[in-house]
Formats: sequence, C-alpha cells, structure tokens
Amino acid sequence: MSNWNSPSSIIGDNPFYCFTRGVEADILCILGRTHATFSGSQMSTMTGRSRSQIQNVLVYLARNEVVISQKHKGIWHNYLNPEHPLEPLIRQIAELRLPSDTSSATPRRNVVEALPGAIHALDAIDE
Repeated sequence: MSNWNSPSSIIGDNPFYCFTRGVEADILCILGRTHATFSGSQMSTMTGRSRSQIQNVLVYLARNEVVISQKHKGIWHNYLNPEHPLEPLIRQIAELRLPSDTSSATPRRNVVEALPGAIHALDAIDE
C-alpha cells in the first residue's frame, strides 16, 4: 500500500511547512513527489482538506503556471508544469525529509517565549 493513501504521510513530513502553511504546502508536496496527475478530490481525500480549499489553491497555482490543469472525461487532472522554472526546486524540496520538530507547523515553545508580549504583530513594532 502506498504512503500516499495516508494523509499523515503528507502532513507529517512536509518540508514546505518550513516556509508556508496549509493547503499550499500540501498541494506542493503531493505534486512535487510524483509525476502522476491528481484530481482535486483525490488531493482532498489525501490531505483531509475541503475540496473548495484545494480548488482555490489549484486555480491560483494554475494562473501562475506552476500547475497545469487539464480536463479529461469531466475530471480536472493537475500536475506540476515541467516548463516552470521552479519545478525542479519544488521537486527537490518535496523529497526532503526533515526532523519532525523542524517541519512542524506548530512553533517550538522556546521560540514563542522569545517573542514580544504584544497582542498583535504590528503592535510589537510600536513597543
């Protein structure tokens, strides 16, 4: 059985979480680790994200030509654009396996304690 059938295999070791959160990271990780095509529904099932979240990000990535979306028999199939200049880098990042504390979407406790006590990030500038 493939690891791609388990959402935790995507979310748990997703290197894109080091610099982006959420649906974008999940989609880039899925598409960066394979040359296969995926429908929005497949990615939704794999990640536990809603279809609308997946679709919104796919539309954005397709507009920027990072992803190619092609309709075949009524289903949109999505894959990384091999002509995009970032495609090789996305694939390299997707293959990285980072220690779990580095790829976690939750900040480490000691980093949070070092932040200023402002309620909002912009308030910290004024302090």
